Amino acid sequence: DRRQRQMCIRDSHGISLYKEGKFEESIKCFNKVLEFKPQDTDALTNKGQALYSLKRFQESIDCFELVLQVNRGDTDALNNKGNALCHLGDYKGALKCYEGVLLLDPNHSQALKNRNIGLRAQGKQLLQQLQKLEARIQEAENAKQMLDSEIQDINKQYEKLTANDKSISNKVTTSFEPINIT
Repeated sequence: DRRQRQMCIRDSHGISLYKEGKFEESIKCFNKVLEFKPQDTDALTNKGQALYSLKRFQESIDCFELVLQVNRGDTDALNNKGNALCHLGDYKGALKCYEGVLLLDPNHSQALKNRNIGLRAQGKQLLQQLQKLEARIQEAENAKQMLDSEIQDINKQYEKLTANDKSISNKVTTSFEPINIT
């Protein structure tokens, strides 16, 4: 009972520190709770949110995944995991998380909002990839045109050389007369 009260006090203190923007210190409080109760989903969620605030996205994802191992139906942990994935540029993974939340709670307003943000970000990413591909295609077409032009120049030079060779060989063969030996 005493240990449980201490954990609650530490968790509450961690939340206060988090609200004050003291994320590193809040993480220490949540870690103390987790030392005694490693699967405390509140402490894991709070730690994940503090890590997220510090832009330590992969570590926050790890916390949210631990929460989801204990409680697959924790929509907030799944939504928060999606947000962290979004920040890492994994829009497909993020959208999968948001869709999972909406399967469990179709009216989850944050997941609806975040899904729309994720879809726009994914669309922007796909557009950028498309533009890069189009630029590469244009570069390849330009290179092909340049090579085609060089091939035409070489063919013209070859034709001139072979024409000169024929005219020289004709002159050479016509200017020499056989010698009669008697």
